[in-house]
Amino acid sequence: MYKIVIKHSADKQLDKISKGDLRAALKIHTFLKELEKVENPFATNNAEKMQGYDNR
Repeated sequence: MYKIVIKHSADKQLDKISKGDLRAALKIHTFLKELEKVENPFATNNAEKMQGYDNR
């Protein structure tokens, strides 16, 4: 439904997280994959930090 695009700075941060805490990095990655399938991602509790909304 939606395409999740990660900024370069966020991607670098995820790389750092994966080196330090692989389990947390996997949780974040899984969340982002599931977020693509949600009909309205802005209805989730984590929607406060989302930027660049573009309904495609």
